[in-house]
Amino acid sequence: MPDLLDTEENIMIIKWNNNRLIWDSSKLVTLSIWGYQEKTDSLYPTLKWVADIVRGIPNSGEYALNLNDLPEIQLDRYDYHFGFIGVNQTDEEFTITQWSKPMPLGWFFRKYWRREYGSKWNERFCMDWFERESQEDRFAITLFRCPCTMAQSELDRGRFSPDQQCNVIDKKCDARHHGAQHCVRTSRPSIGGSGQQCCYDDYGELIQSADTMYGGRPSRAFVYGKHPFKMRMMTPTLSFWQFDIMPFFYCCKWAPKEDNSHTCQMFNYWRTSQDCSSYQPPAIASIFGDPHIITFDQTNYTFNGKGEYVLVHTDNPVHKLDIHARFEQIPNMNGTHLTAVAVRDNVSAIVEFRLRPPAARWFHQIFLIADKEYLFYWADNMRSIHARGVTVYEPAGIRNMSHMIAMFDSGAGVEVMVSPAGSLILHVYLPNTFKNNTKGLLGKWSGSSDDDFELPDGTRGPPPLSPTRLIHSEFGQKYRLFETRQQYLPQSLFFHDVVSHSHYDDFRFEPKFEFTQEDRDQFPDVDHVCSDSQSCAYDYMVTGDSGYGEQTKKSEAMANNMHQEVSQQVIRCPALSKPMNGRKTENRYWPGTIVRFACDEGYRLVGYEVRRCREDGLWSWGVDPQCIKVMTYSLILSGVFVGCIIPALVMMGLFVYCWRRGKERRGGFVPRRPAPALPPKTYKLVEDKNGFNENGVKMAPKADLDKSLKSLVSSDKSYDVDNDFTSSDDEEIGGDEDVVVRDDGFGVIKQLHNNTRRYSTGFKTKAEINVNNGSHLTSYRSDTLV
Repeated sequence: MPDLLDTEENIMIIKWNNNRLIWDSSKLVTLSIWGYQEKTDSLYPTLKWVADIVRGIPNSGEYALNLNDLPEIQLDRYDYHFGFIGVNQTDEEFTITQWSKPMPLGWFFRKYWRREYGSKWNERFCMDWFERESQEDRFAITLFRCPCTMAQSELDRGRFSPDQQCNVIDKKCDARHHGAQHCVRTSRPSIGGSGQQCCYDDYGELIQSADTMYGGRPSRAFVYGKHPFKMRMMTPTLSFWQFDIMPFFYCCKWAPKEDNSHTCQMFNYWRTSQDCSSYQPPAIASIFGDPHIITFDQTNYTFNGKGEYVLVHTDNPVHKLDIHARFEQIPNMNGTHLTAVAVRDNVSAIVEFRLRPPAARWFHQIFLIADKEYLFYWADNMRSIHARGVTVYEPAGIRNMSHMIAMFDSGAGVEVMVSPAGSLILHVYLPNTFKNNTKGLLGKWSGSSDDDFELPDGTRGPPPLSPTRLIHSEFGQKYRLFETRQQYLPQSLFFHDVVSHSHYDDFRFEPKFEFTQEDRDQFPDVDHVCSDSQSCAYDYMVTGDSGYGEQTKKSEAMANNMHQEVSQQVIRCPALSKPMNGRKTENRYWPGTIVRFACDEGYRLVGYEVRRCREDGLWSWGVDPQCIKVMTYSLILSGVFVGCIIPALVMMGLFVYCWRRGKERRGGFVPRRPAPALPPKTYKLVEDKNGFNENGVKMAPKADLDKSLKSLVSSDKSYDVDNDFTSSDDEEIGGDEDVVVRDDGFGVIKQLHNNTRRYSTGFKTKAEINVNNGSHLTSYRSDTLV
């Protein structure tokens, strides 16, 4: 439907299931448009009738709508951007309505929007959304990070579940995820009610909005809604369309340049794909077979208790998680197997998975109970069940409730399957926030197997390699549950609706712990069936069924492979955006990838053209590239020249000028017109009345010295000063300066040609001034300073 916005195609075919509406095909029906909206000034959303497309047509199940012949609508209906098509009987007081899926209404409102808002109506909608979004909280920081690869996303079953539309089974990756092979979503909303979506390409690599607008994105509204569900931003699916899907359409999908439009860049600013640079895979623990347990730290041991036991117990200010298991005796055998699991996370509902009796497994395999209420899956489009604090979903392709996964708000996940041998297989997934906070039969998750067998009171139990009998008595039995709460153990979570707790509890049961060589001789093909799997050999000899043992070997191999997969270190570089109006050669982010950037025709690249993903998960240093128009680039270069080169030339000119001026003042020579030559004369300063001392120097009164000098020179005649001339304060005077020696009552001064006066710092008692013809001052010598 969005493709009908700017094409000449004006006919849209509307189809509906006429038999579900009414059996009589001759009955008349009406097709109408309904709009959905959540306003900021209202707490509750609205679903309002917009217009009737057509009335009184036969219930044939198909109608060809001419988009040029749409009815006029009221002005207050223009704010509805998406909604539904409803089909109901015409002129009936009571009638059912058959609804379409949510759809953008651009095909219906396009001519009204153009008339009201102009040709850039989608840009206006995008700008309005951008302004509203800037006033909201930054919800993306509360979300789980996307796994780096599709393999990781499929094993993180506590936080992510397959998208119900775009996945490897259904493959309905619509216009919003073009090119994606598989998408996953968080199955529980964040604290603020938002959600995360991650999409992967055919290489199994994360698709990011830095490369294409079709990547997965965080969403402000959680797709499955949030309790209490009937309020703004909490309505399932519809709030998600209002705040996350429609902005994608009018900012990116309906923009003329799509990815390269500035409105799509605005949308990506608030809805950018989160890369996997800080993703941490979960820890996995498993139970299978007779039963055999693999802890979070990969300790493999066998425990054949009979009754109800604690698998995981976490009680701290952040998490409160309890997972309980029920082990029942295999009929006519000296062994037990897993038959029921009960889980509660913080304040969530208590979810119980209970294996049905063999006679009741003709269709459904497991009883699903949430807060003492039995739940069922009966339609393919209803794979998810949402209860308080938990989501339980059935994977695609499963229709008999033989495989279910429960996902909790904390990120913990519980996967339960029915094995062909008739036992339950359990996998528990815990995020990194549970590390060093678990105890129970699945061990203490600390990263080391040495402390796996921690007892309920926190003390260290037997070593991991202890005999099976010692593990059974000194560790496993310590986690046996009672009907009432114990000092270090919680109360049993199971719903005892049919039989009581005591029916399952049998602390006197003693399984077979060890097998002798005589026992092995009774099963000569055990090595052929089980190879090196000790769990398989144990189950084969306990049950006498090679098929049971072989199934145990497969389950053990699957559990080990899952642990190895999540334990592998996956390094990816952060997202590297392609420039607007440009492209890049690679969308991969693994180490060693070299990315080159180029621009579309008419644009020029500014910045680093090549970047490399290093082995430490960081890009080589460089300025992010930009593609700018050639004309703009030329203007920038002109601006750089005007703004940098010309000021530099001015500064250089000022520097040369100042340097020349300084040189003149320090004694540099500047040619002048020579003065007329005069006969050489020599003048001596007149001695004072006391005469000179024995050294030829004596202190002289200032007045007498001034009088003597006055008699020497009595006019303001200019003299050329020799370069060796020294002032009274020993400062060298530059050449070609006009000098007059006089007495003005303040001491001997020299007047330069620029009329700047310099006072001497004292008086000379013995000095000689040689004047060449009265015009050239050749020297001024001083013996001491008065």
